[in-house]
Amino acid sequence: MSSKRDSGSNKFFSVQYSETGNGGEAKTTKIPAKKGKSLKESLENVFQTYDFTFDSHAVFLETSKTPLPLASDCFPYGGCTLNIRATEDVEVDKRIMTLMRDGDKKSPDQSKRFSNLLLHYSLNGFEEDEVDGGAPTDEEIFNRDFYLESSWKDVVDGNEEMERHDRVQQEAIWELITTEKTYIADLRVVTEVFKKCFSRLKDDGFLTDVDPFLIFANIDEIHDLNVEFWKLLITVVENSRKSRQPIKPSDLINAFDRFEVLFQPYITFCNHDTSNINLPNYTDAVNEQVKEYFMWCDDHPRCKRIKLQGFLIKPLQRVTKYSLLIRAVEGKTQNEDEKEMLGKMRNRVETFVSKINSAVHMRQEHEKMLAVLARLETYAPVEAVNEEAEKIMNEYSSLDLKGNIPDFPLERKRLIVKEGPMRLVEKQVKKEVQGYLFSDVFVLARPKKNTDKYKVIRQPFRLDKTVIRVLKDAGSFLVIYLNEYNVMSNAFVLQINPKDQAEWLTAFDKAKTDYETTVLEYRLKRLEEEEEDYISNGDKGRKMTRGKAMRNRFSARNSTIRATILNGDTLMPPPTPISPKAEMRARVMSASTPKQLKQTLKGRRPLTPNARRKTSYWKNPSKQSPINSPTKSVFKITINNKDIRKIGTRLEIEQRERSKSF
Repeated sequence: MSSKRDSGSNKFFSVQYSETGNGGEAKTTKIPAKKGKSLKESLENVFQTYDFTFDSHAVFLETSKTPLPLASDCFPYGGCTLNIRATEDVEVDKRIMTLMRDGDKKSPDQSKRFSNLLLHYSLNGFEEDEVDGGAPTDEEIFNRDFYLESSWKDVVDGNEEMERHDRVQQEAIWELITTEKTYIADLRVVTEVFKKCFSRLKDDGFLTDVDPFLIFANIDEIHDLNVEFWKLLITVVENSRKSRQPIKPSDLINAFDRFEVLFQPYITFCNHDTSNINLPNYTDAVNEQVKEYFMWCDDHPRCKRIKLQGFLIKPLQRVTKYSLLIRAVEGKTQNEDEKEMLGKMRNRVETFVSKINSAVHMRQEHEKMLAVLARLETYAPVEAVNEEAEKIMNEYSSLDLKGNIPDFPLERKRLIVKEGPMRLVEKQVKKEVQGYLFSDVFVLARPKKNTDKYKVIRQPFRLDKTVIRVLKDAGSFLVIYLNEYNVMSNAFVLQINPKDQAEWLTAFDKAKTDYETTVLEYRLKRLEEEEEDYISNGDKGRKMTRGKAMRNRFSARNSTIRATILNGDTLMPPPTPISPKAEMRARVMSASTPKQLKQTLKGRRPLTPNARRKTSYWKNPSKQSPINSPTKSVFKITINNKDIRKIGTRLEIEQRERSKSF
């Protein structure tokens, strides 16, 4: 990380210039490296001697292509060799030239000190100023800790006599291992150079307002887990070194066995999208420092012409490449057992990558929804008759679409499905509106004058309560909103471009189906958890206080089903309390075909003894004696809507007894 230094005293630095270009004889001048004196001030006499200007020529470290900031202190250059080059002869980033020329115009304190720190890190690394010249470099330390032969042939004896397909297989396995080493080396550039520099700058009081997670995410976790993964891979190589035998694909099982668990931090990293660094606006001084820091990273010698963002995208590229590397080994393997094992290994990796893709997609959709919500500024579905009424109404006009969706799992967030311009048809006029279809509601808004903001002009329409009917007029459809009594409470006509009508109707139908299905599944899940908790109480369930029973939605009146139809007139009393919800759940869970499920939901299908025994609601059913009786206990399930998906919204179980209780 350090540049070439003269063997003599560090009190001087050398300046070289070749009049005839790089191939000519270079002229060298020694200049004192004085503290507190800028590089520009130290070089003014030299530039005058050669008739240079600071606009036509720039100063570089001997092996660098980045011009040095002229405002920086010349003291850190002691013992170094600097080159003066014409700016037209070297390709230099215009941003860097601007910083180099205008550096002395910035704040004389903080800006100069910031530039000097970056320069110091370039020359001396992140340790003390005086470093033992015989100490190993970072690259030497890495090659020692991550030693790997250049070829598998250096490990395997008799490789010349191996069959061609076996040699090709070894090449594919070796590519998986060698590319892992290269990848870890790239991660170390980020952690040991870029992030360490950022941390040192913060320690010195710079960039304190900048959150490093916004730039690097959890890159340290990514590095550490890949080092652990490397240890599993290098164990395979070590075993091959000892036996001098080729590596078998089955030897890789241990490395990929816990792949999904080990690589969990990749979900967080990839979901953060470090390839597109978007930092908030800071003060002008901090923004300039951030730019200068990024340029320092991009020009660092260990970058090898790869920019910082190029390094930060490598984890996503790597995690998606594992399945391709395994597939390459699989395609060059002839043993069927080995191929089957590799196929399972590849499927495990691809399943994990699909989770990453899903997480990234959800983040992108969430960001898209937040951008939409940022435009929905006010909620005014009803016009107030006077100021007093308006003041009261404003207390109940806070529409928060960023919150959780009722009756939805907490991990399922509201997303925007579709949006577009529409016309709201009223008796006297047609209003230009914007329609927003979310995961659970449909919203209408009108644009505000001279802004990009919108005002919500109607209440949010919950999708399971909304009915759409296409009208005869092209592009027109009727929207009917139902209340809790399943009767119309609101209705209006919307007009859209006829070309977009089919797309809107399809999106609305799919969103409504997904919403109702998710609500039903979540309610059934909660019902199951409720019942399991109730049964787990055992005898304690009978002793629950009325208040606790009400909280668990079991009252003294409906906590016990006295009899149920099993088969014809054969009746059996349950030995433990069973709630009506448990009965309904048992019926739904025992349905094996769509027809049976439909009959169950309509209350036409009794619960069979076998299905009853499969549930957890009976204790020792074999010890119960059936009771023959001509009486019947009928459980009637009433569904207010023929749509099966709405079973979770209105469910009523009525128990009608025609005989005395047991």
